[in-house]
Amino acid sequence: MKYLISLVVIVIGAFMVIKTDTILAAFGRVDFAERKFVEYGGSRFFYNMLGIAIIIGAFLALFGFWEGILNATIGPLFGLFSGETTP
Repeated sequence: MKYLISLVVIVIGAFMVIKTDTILAAFGRVDFAERKFVEYGGSRFFYNMLGIAIIIGAFLALFGFWEGILNATIGPLFGLFSGETTP
């Protein structure tokens, strides 16, 4: 089931990257992106980067790296890192 869900999410991310204008027409412009990424294309750049981030996240989940990355980055904040013990 993990493989099927990851494949569907990868296809959705690829659709966002390939058909950026369709996504832009459906969801509209993002004000934050229009202010911050004006020299890169604004909302189009934002939707492309969001699609790429979705694809990367789906690959991380597919190959089992997602939990390791979360434990290494934000795990110590919540005590989820299993390598350390509290005194």
